[in-house]
Amino acid sequence: MEDISPGCRDGRTRLLCAAERRVLLPHQARGDCPLGCRCGGGVVRALDLFCCDGGAAMGLRNAGFDNIVGIDIDPHPNYPFDFIQGDATNPPVDPKDFDFIWASPPCQAFSDATINTHHLHQNLIPQTRKLLEASGKPYCIENVPKAPIKKHLVLCGAMFGLKTYRHRHFEISGFRTEQPRHPNHLKKSSNGDIFCICGSSPLMPGHFGNKLKRKQGRVKLKEKISEAGGVLKLYQETMGIYHSTKPLFIAEAVPPSYSEYIGKEFFRTHTFYKQLGVPK
Repeated sequence: MEDISPGCRDGRTRLLCAAERRVLLPHQARGDCPLGCRCGGGVVRALDLFCCDGGAAMGLRNAGFDNIVGIDIDPHPNYPFDFIQGDATNPPVDPKDFDFIWASPPCQAFSDATINTHHLHQNLIPQTRKLLEASGKPYCIENVPKAPIKKHLVLCGAMFGLKTYRHRHFEISGFRTEQPRHPNHLKKSSNGDIFCICGSSPLMPGHFGNKLKRKQGRVKLKEKISEAGGVLKLYQETMGIYHSTKPLFIAEAVPPSYSEYIGKEFFRTHTFYKQLGVPK
C-alpha cells in the first residue's frame, strides 16, 4: 500500500527509542500503523521555525510529537532537540517532510516593548505564511497581539496558572482549536504574584506610576528575585522553561504550556490523527 500516513518518512528521520518518548500515540505503542504503511508505527514530526531556545518545542514534545527539528538564524546550543542553524524563511530542510509546522516570526516590529524601534525591525510574517501555505501542511503562526496574523486563538498565562499573563495570538491552518475561557486577571502585581518577562530584566505590571509606586515595585521585585534564587530562576519558574540558561532567550520564548495545548488540539482535531486517538 502507498505510504499515506503523515508519519512515514522511509528512514529519512532519526527514530527515537522508547526511552526517549514522552507520549505515544496508540498505534505507535503497538508498533504498527492502521493504514498499512511502512512507518513501523509512525514518527510524528514537527518543524519549529524561528525556534530560539525551544520553549515551544518543549510543549510540542509534551503534546506527543516524536521528532522535532528547530531552525533559527542564531546558534542555540540549549535547544533540546535536533537543531539546524539557518534562515527560517528559507529553511535547509523540506517543510513537506514534516507533519506539523510551528512558526514564531520575530515580534519586535509589533511588540509594545519595542514601540520606539518598530521601524528598525523587519516584518517576516508574509514570507513565513507563504512558505507554510506552500508546504500544504498544518501549521501555527504565533505572535504578539498587534502582529498582522489571523486571530484564530488567543492564549494567556492565566489559563495555565502561570505567573505571567503574556497574551499571544495564533493563526491556525489545517486543524481546529477550541478557545479556552479567558479567566479574569486576579493576581496582584503589588504582591509579586505576576511578572512581565521582557528582555533580560523582569518587570512588575502596575509599578509604572508615580515615584513611590516605582520604588515599591523595585523593592518587591528585588525580594522576589532573591526568593527565586536569581533572575534566571525567576524567569524559568514564571515561564515554565527550565532547560534554557539565558534570561533573554526565555523572554523571547513561547511558554511550553501554550504549544502543548495547541499540539494536543492538533492531535484531537486533525482528520488523520483523530481516528488514532488523542495522546494522554
